[in-house]
Amino acid sequence: MSRLRKIRRVLAGVVTGAAVVGSTSVALAESPMDLRLKQLPQRELSTLNMRSAAAEDASVSKKEAPAAKAKTSRLEYRAIPTQYRDIKERVIFKTNVGYGLDVSQLSGNVAQTGFAPGDVVDAQGNAYADNRNYLLGDAIIGTRGVLMPSLNSYFLSRFQLDAGGGQFTAMNYVYDGDESQALLIRAGYAELDGLGGEKGGVLDSIYLRAGRQYRYGSNRFVANFDGITAAYDHRMAEVSAFFGQRVSLFFNDDPGLLAGAGVKLRGEEIFGYPADLNVDFMRYDAGGDDAAAPIFIEANSRARVARNTRLYFRGRFIDDGTDGDNSSGIGRLGGQVRQSIGDDLTVIADVEKNFARELAFDYIGASPIDVVNVGQELGLAIGTPQNSTLIGARANYQLTRNFEGYAFYRNRLVKNAEQSDAFSRPFQEFGIAGSALIGKRLTTTGQYKFRAHDLDATGNLEGSAFDDTTGTGTKQLHELSGEARYNFGKKKASAAFGGYVRVLDIESPYAVLDNDGRGGVRFDVGYWPTSLVRLRTTGEVAQPSQSIAADIDAMVSLRVLMEANF
Repeated sequence: MSRLRKIRRVLAGVVTGAAVVGSTSVALAESPMDLRLKQLPQRELSTLNMRSAAAEDASVSKKEAPAAKAKTSRLEYRAIPTQYRDIKERVIFKTNVGYGLDVSQLSGNVAQTGFAPGDVVDAQGNAYADNRNYLLGDAIIGTRGVLMPSLNSYFLSRFQLDAGGGQFTAMNYVYDGDESQALLIRAGYAELDGLGGEKGGVLDSIYLRAGRQYRYGSNRFVANFDGITAAYDHRMAEVSAFFGQRVSLFFNDDPGLLAGAGVKLRGEEIFGYPADLNVDFMRYDAGGDDAAAPIFIEANSRARVARNTRLYFRGRFIDDGTDGDNSSGIGRLGGQVRQSIGDDLTVIADVEKNFARELAFDYIGASPIDVVNVGQELGLAIGTPQNSTLIGARANYQLTRNFEGYAFYRNRLVKNAEQSDAFSRPFQEFGIAGSALIGKRLTTTGQYKFRAHDLDATGNLEGSAFDDTTGTGTKQLHELSGEARYNFGKKKASAAFGGYVRVLDIESPYAVLDNDGRGGVRFDVGYWPTSLVRLRTTGEVAQPSQSIAADIDAMVSLRVLMEANF
């Protein structure tokens, strides 16, 4: 009897199990299982963007039963990151620390001026030193979303410290006025990218930045200042304004104040047409009661008029603040056309008209021309620009997958060439270049360039004015250069070696030089012992003109750097 009972129990279990399996199969047929991933795993990113992982909605067919709503997963925000991946995501640190050596060997000959550096001392009693040793480097620190989700910061500095040698050398620096000891703070600011609120709302679109920063105009001007920038960024347009004191790193002048505003219009969002317009305004008060306060209004635009055609326009209006004749008007106008022909050829045509009221250089300074003690401070002895037109054309052609060719042509036409100087003479220039990939790791490049200036022969006649430089300068220039770079693998090592040769014809009231040759070689070697550290050595050996600088035999420059990047 006991055996029969056991058999009955086993049969009952089998029947019950079959019934359960059958009912489960029916349930699965009526309501399919949701096998989709509800949460995405965190992944390594190399940017400063905050991490966020959200499950994407999967497509559900009409025959399937409604699935459970996908969940969204976000890394818990911390005001101060403590986890390694979070720190790597929200903090950037990069520094270069190295040693520099510059050598200018003497040949024993006397220079064209009759000056023999090895036989004299400077005003401070220093004898000539044929080398300079110094420590140099830079540091970049940035944060994103630290303390507040929308708070970012950035710091950029550079330093150079004299480690031996002397200031009386053939190579002068802008740091010589400070005895070659310099710590430059180029940028250091904090910014709020959004003030919270609804995503894409008014508060979320407000941008504030305070500290040392750069402002770039729509066309050319660049201003480094200590102050504040505010902007409102809408999908159709961006409006911004700034105010502050100009940063004067190399001049002992009154830095002055600057203020301005800008607007960016996005045609795709406004009109449904792929065209953008940027306009910037700036007023610079150089300081002092008699100093002028110039005004700049710059604009540029770009448009796609066909699938392979792009148009670019740019211009600048200047009021020099003097209230004199011809004190205000257009400084420059330019345009560019880019045309792609097939997948391999791109052609670019460019034209720019400069007017006499234009600036000699675009970095905002106390005056268009700054002439100071050469060898002790930065000196820019550039003449007033002339009315001129610069036209140019470029073409880039990819012959094969591993070879690319490039050619360019430029021509400057000067309206009143007889009134121009050595810096604004008419010239023509053309060149060709090529780049080839040999195998998978070796890249070679080569270039030839020719330039011819139209010098005024009357500027070199006996009795001509000392300040007449219309006949002074490079009459012709030939330059041939090349480089080979080998990559030993991603984040491992690379090495490059190159060289150049220049042949010039030079004219002046004092001497005429034909086929004056000079050349040099350079190298660049980098090695990554880890993904965070890079070792780099760069150097150059150059032969100066033996006609102009007969007292200098060779110039050698060497840099040994360690770069840490987090």
